[in-house]
Amino acid sequence: MIQKDRSFQIHFLIAIFVIFISGFLNLNWDEWDRILSSILLVLSFEAVNSGFEIDVDRTVKVFNSEVKISKNVFASGVFLVSVKAAITGIIILGPKILLLI
Repeated sequence: MIQKDRSFQIHFLIAIFVIFISGFLNLNWDEWDRILSSILLVLSFEAVNSGFEIDVDRTVKVFNSEVKISKNVFASGVFLVSVKAAITGIIILGPKILLLI
C-alpha cells in the first residue's frame, strides 16, 4: 500500500512527522492516545478509500457519473477525518510548540 498509493504515502509521512515531534513535547498518556487514534483513523480511512478506488477502477471500465460520485464520497470521508486529526493535533501540539518559541 505504501509503495503504490500517493495519498497514503503523504498521510504516512505526516504521521511519522507528528509522532517524531510529539516525542519531544512530553505528551501525557491521554494526549498520546488522541494523537495516535487520530493517525490510525486517517490511515484506516485512506486504506479503505484506496481499496475501494482500486476495486472500482478494475471493475468499471467506462466513465460512470454515479461511480465518480461514490468515489468522491469515499474521498470526502478521508478528508473529514484528516481535518479532525489536524484539529486534534493543533489543540494538543499547538500550545506546547508555542511554549518553545
